[in-house]
Amino acid sequence: MTLDAMYWVWLHSRSKGTGRHCLLAVANKAPGANCVAAVSTAEFIQWSNAAKSSVVAAVDKLLESGELKIVRPASGSRAATYQMPLAVNFKRPQHNTLGPETGPMEHNSWSGNRTPSEPSWSGNRTETEEPLGPETGPYGYGNRTPMGPETGPHYQYPVPKPVVESWETAQPAVRTDPIPDVVRPLVDGMSHAGLSVRWPFKGTQWFEIHALMKRSGTQALIDYALAAAAGSRTPVLSAKYFLGGWHELPPLPDPGSDIVPIGRPQLRAVNGHQPPQPRPSTTDQRVAEGLALAARLRAIEEGQQ
Repeated sequence: MTLDAMYWVWLHSRSKGTGRHCLLAVANKAPGANCVAAVSTAEFIQWSNAAKSSVVAAVDKLLESGELKIVRPASGSRAATYQMPLAVNFKRPQHNTLGPETGPMEHNSWSGNRTPSEPSWSGNRTETEEPLGPETGPYGYGNRTPMGPETGPHYQYPVPKPVVESWETAQPAVRTDPIPDVVRPLVDGMSHAGLSVRWPFKGTQWFEIHALMKRSGTQALIDYALAAAAGSRTPVLSAKYFLGGWHELPPLPDPGSDIVPIGRPQLRAVNGHQPPQPRPSTTDQRVAEGLALAARLRAIEEGQQ
């Protein structure tokens, strides 16, 4: 199926440049007619000889157009599994064939009646034999040998392609996994702050983002993302870039904690009432009493001498 899938890319795919190279990488590794293969980002980069950001943008565009679909997302060191849904069961065209692949032509281009005294292909035929007729079909017959389409095999089903009626009515492709509402405060906050990135999370992966928002606070995540993007040498294109730093942020303080922040001013009397004084340390009191007792004993010893 590898050659069939690659033929589909060359003949029917609407992708260009890096996107076409990424499709060819999937077709090269697809072992069966279902056009399913596991391809890593490193393999996409190797096949397309492009930057990682260009490969990520090209794969996202293929997913939006429907020429590529994620069967199983990447997890840890395991690469994502992709499928080329429009190339399933496609058969590449057979070159230099004049009839069906499974048998000979139904009708010969001659009548088959020969004189018994003449050798084969002598050129002498009986008076009742009819001429060969035009090259495109036998003489006297309306049926001709099926040749099939030029760009595909016999009985090929049409490949559906996205159609845009006009530029005014064109609509973007609808994502199958929209951003959950509970994560919207973080996404909208980063967008309003001028940081627009992709959010390539699927299914349960959004739980991790929501847990970080509850642990450290949405504003803390936004502030860190802005600082990290400003210090990056290359433009940040995906929110996954911030995951490592978000995990290292400290959690929000306990609402019931009485921790006094550093630099808090001293309390002053209000309406004649003095603020509560701190309780003296018992350790300091015991040390003072011990020093006083030692001084009295030393005085008694000196008096006896």
